[in-house]
Amino acid sequence: MGSKQKQNYAKLLVRSGLNLHPGQNVVIEVDVENESFAKRVVEEAYLAGAKNVVVRYTDIRADLLRIQNQSVEEIRTVEHWERESIDAYLRDNGCHLLLTSTYIGLMDEIESDKASAYQQRVNELRNVVRHRMSSHGIQWCIAPVPNRLWAKVVFPHLDEKEALKTFWKTLFDLTYMSKDLDPVATWNAHQDKIRQQRNKLNALHLRELRFKNSLGTDLTVGLNERVKWSGGSDVSDKKVFFSANIPTEEVFTSPDKFKVDGKVVASRPLYVAGSLIEDFSLTFKNGKVVKVDAKKNKKLLEDLIATDEGSCYLGEVALVEHSSSISRSGLLFYNTLLDENAACHLALGKGFAGAVDGARATPDETWTKANLNVSSIHIDFMFGTPDLEISAACADGTIVKLFENGNYAN
Repeated sequence: MGSKQKQNYAKLLVRSGLNLHPGQNVVIEVDVENESFAKRVVEEAYLAGAKNVVVRYTDIRADLLRIQNQSVEEIRTVEHWERESIDAYLRDNGCHLLLTSTYIGLMDEIESDKASAYQQRVNELRNVVRHRMSSHGIQWCIAPVPNRLWAKVVFPHLDEKEALKTFWKTLFDLTYMSKDLDPVATWNAHQDKIRQQRNKLNALHLRELRFKNSLGTDLTVGLNERVKWSGGSDVSDKKVFFSANIPTEEVFTSPDKFKVDGKVVASRPLYVAGSLIEDFSLTFKNGKVVKVDAKKNKKLLEDLIATDEGSCYLGEVALVEHSSSISRSGLLFYNTLLDENAACHLALGKGFAGAVDGARATPDETWTKANLNVSSIHIDFMFGTPDLEISAACADGTIVKLFENGNYAN
């Protein structure tokens, strides 16, 4: 599918996603099935002046064999050298690109305790990068790359070859790529629109959000008095602007971990640890999950919520219009990076330091004072719908309508 378009996508990830500067190291994580595209990214990185480009290949099918043949403790174990192999290059003026791919159905028969252990392992390795993000402000980006199995699930009416071709074309559309325009320029223009919406939310000085829809969501989320909304782009400690997620449609922040009350009903399945959690809802009291319901993989969801002390609290609340390009596609991607940008979403687990003015990069007393959540996980799930209503209370007591019929009210 479109050799030139794939090269443009690689260019977009390097030049706008990472905004790579000459002399920087790049660590790329990608599944072995997408080796050919990874080499396009490597080429673009060196063209941008990279010092070293290191590709860490993962193999989901090899991981499946490991899970089938190891104990829970062996599955979750992460060796020191594994962490070091990622961290060494990031310490030396590095940046990180995760090319994510979904493999629906491969782990359907895995026991929930092993699936949870595998997710813990994935999180531990991801936390190496997250530490560099938060404590050293590195440039990073997560972006999807289609594979054959995933494409066939998203486009079941097509044969495998045509499904993969269609997925790539869809991805180009979702990242606002045109054959005739510079992909970096068009993406940056899209980012500008998101930043404008972010600035509007920050100007309102919001203290509380209330979400309601016909699925049964009725949830109140409190915000810190020094709350800051993010979206559109991130900035490194060296004042380099980059796009942490491609594609992205969200404006987001972290809630006060103790001020979340009510029920939220998921509007899309959650793909995690190689499995799908479907038709689920969570009930919160004083910020904590007190009830879990799910028609499929309830035990896995319960295990994730019980990962550590903070995994039963929220770390993110994000606003996404129902009219977003990903939502308009009408597709379910079974991948959080894509699906979260089709609907408003929440995340269980760790919050963002940038969500509260004055909070330091890594969890400490400033996080405690701001009621920012700390956890080893950060798992997004979607609840936005076409009829979602959001009302908000401002610092001066004014009540404003943020969302009406799934989109910004004004």
